[in-house]
Amino acid sequence: MASQVAPQLDVLDTLSSPVGERGNVGQAATRLESGPADAGLVLLVGETRVELSGEIGAGLRHLIGGALRAISRGHTAILATTPDEEISTGTAAQMLGMSRTHVVNLIKKGVLPSHALRDGAGSHRRVRLSDIVAYRQRREAAATALAEMERVAMEYDLDALDESPARHT
Repeated sequence: MASQVAPQLDVLDTLSSPVGERGNVGQAATRLESGPADAGLVLLVGETRVELSGEIGAGLRHLIGGALRAISRGHTAILATTPDEEISTGTAAQMLGMSRTHVVNLIKKGVLPSHALRDGAGSHRRVRLSDIVAYRQRREAAATALAEMERVAMEYDLDALDESPARHT
């Protein structure tokens, strides 16, 4: 059997649910998946209404329900396109919830890969969406590890060690 190579995906965003909200996401998945097997799907976004019926609607309803179920169990869903898209540092800053200046500083430090446009000005840079998502995932992993360290410190009352006199052997 020949193996297929998956096309390169550009990650647009990741979706996850904080621990305290996973029950709500799981309930939404259950409601979405519990309808009749041939039920369609209606998407409402602002003033826009899209109705999908038949096999396409039922398939999309099942797909979204499965994604919500995975998110409710602590998994991260990834929204992606192909081929890889590049975005401005301003758009990257919006996606990361930080200032454009901070994104530029991350680029200068080599933390976030980018490349300069050949527009003559030399000051315009582009960042791959997949690099933005990878950075966000690293940052979220670090925050999770820090929260776990804080939990362990509180559980074992390690703050009390800071207040005790230094021991010399």
